[in-house]
Amino acid sequence: DLHSFPTRRSSDLRTFFRFRVIPNVLVTTDMKILCDGHTFEITSVEDVRGRGMYLEVLGREVKESG
Repeated sequence: DLHSFPTRRSSDLRTFFRFRVIPNVLVTTDMKILCDGHTFEITSVEDVRGRGMYLEVLGREVKESG
């Protein structure tokens, strides 16, 4: 299950993702998400209710320069 919702934070447009935890996989801000042909830098990762079942992730879209 992967859900993505655009949300406004400060002056940046960020995208909110919620997905199930994959056992033995640590999601960090050093990672990126590829979704619908767009790449997002992970800016925040939170364990929903501290139960280890779902993660909420904020990401900022990486724009190609050129």
